[in-house]
Amino acid sequence: MDGPRFVPRPPRQLSGAALEVHDDIVRTRAGLARVTDVTGPDGELLGPFGLLVESPEIGDAVQRVGTALREHAALPPPAVEAAILTVAQHWDAGYEWSAHEAVARASGALDDATIDLLRAGRPVASPPSAAVANAVTTQVLTTHGIDDDLYAAAVAEFGERGTIDLTLLIGYYVHLAILITASRNRVGRSGKELSP
Repeated sequence: MDGPRFVPRPPRQLSGAALEVHDDIVRTRAGLARVTDVTGPDGELLGPFGLLVESPEIGDAVQRVGTALREHAALPPPAVEAAILTVAQHWDAGYEWSAHEAVARASGALDDATIDLLRAGRPVASPPSAAVANAVTTQVLTTHGIDDDLYAAAVAEFGERGTIDLTLLIGYYVHLAILITASRNRVGRSGKELSP
């Protein structure tokens, strides 16, 4: 069976901590909701977010990491979106890809040619911050580490703090990608299959 393993519940079926987490995710993802679907027709959370409300104490901590990364990561938008799209492509995490392709386009963080290269799993050359983020993310995903030369390039591009934030960002989006793929949660609001 290839169908989804989990169907998110609409807010009318949630209570207590689960409803609080639902509402906080909706509130803190309002910017994302301007360019892509965060909730379905009955208010249910799409992608990995619907799973987070089912374990509200842990799910709340997870979603707060995402909020902290959006608000405080010392990384330029092209680096953030290139890293996220690299993770989404590697894990075949359709919702993650769809949402962040929309963010990358709407914000102007990445151009069409760069997005096409990322979709194909190929390295990007520009902008420089996207190229370094893509290279670091690819190496972390494929070798489970970062070699000294690439680490030095990341520090030169982002500083020590930005390099640490990049690794935190990669880990967070790998976490979400695992939720998406393990639950076979690949369908968006329109019912269309989402894939890179």
